[in-house]
Amino acid sequence: MKRRMIILALALALIFGTAVYLWYSHPATGLSIASTLTPQTYDTKSQLEDSAKTTSEVKPTQKQTPVPPPPPPPFPGNEPTTLVAEPSSEPSRTLIGVTSEYLSQIEQYLPEGSRIYTYPEGNLYRRAALVDSDLDGNNVAETIIIHTEKQPTAKEPTPTLVLSILSRAGDALSVSQSVPLIGGVLFNVNVDGLISPLAVRDVTGDGRPEILVASGVGASLGGYLQIFTIGGLTIRQLARIGGHFFNVRSGNQNRSTMINARWKEEETTKNYKWNGQEFEEVR
Repeated sequence: MKRRMIILALALALIFGTAVYLWYSHPATGLSIASTLTPQTYDTKSQLEDSAKTTSEVKPTQKQTPVPPPPPPPFPGNEPTTLVAEPSSEPSRTLIGVTSEYLSQIEQYLPEGSRIYTYPEGNLYRRAALVDSDLDGNNVAETIIIHTEKQPTAKEPTPTLVLSILSRAGDALSVSQSVPLIGGVLFNVNVDGLISPLAVRDVTGDGRPEILVASGVGASLGGYLQIFTIGGLTIRQLARIGGHFFNVRSGNQNRSTMINARWKEEETTKNYKWNGQEFEEVR
């Protein structure tokens, strides 16, 4: 009897254990299966939701507006005015009267950097401000030149001009006298029909030639006709007459030299004559 009770108790414990095992084993299996499938299931759902959201947020592609063609060129005569710095249209002129080589030879006797002044004669030619003349009556011609003593710069585009007289000794030249002029621009002077900024004439009637040159700061401001006489080793200024236009009529035995000068703003021409000591204005 006691043995039978023990067997029955074991049987009941076995049945109870099996029931408990089955009860707990199935939920665990379900949970295990759920824990295995849930992440993939959730990721797929999230991806689908994100894809739907992205699709819903994508805006339809806007139609691009075509670039309009460039406007047609303006009708001739209606182009807008544009200020453009034009290159200098100063024509290239041929040096006449002397050669460039001859000028270079003379410049060797001048201060370093000096250049003989050249000026236009018409649209095709240019001349050097140079004259050969016997100033002291020794039958040997001196060379009279107008030159600069330094190169133009942005600060000083027109360096001051210098009048120099070169004396000859054999084949060599030497500067005997020099005097600075007014400004760095030359003006033409009509001397007995010869138009030039530099001339040698006897305008005092003493039988010896004087040097006439017109120079100034700028063409618009006008300049001065300067007359120089040579006395030994010195240059002395006899006259300085202002204006834009100058005309000189040399005197002779019957009449004296007359100088006419006029500013471009004035209609009246001023006249000057040599009185034995200076050129005075006459009315």
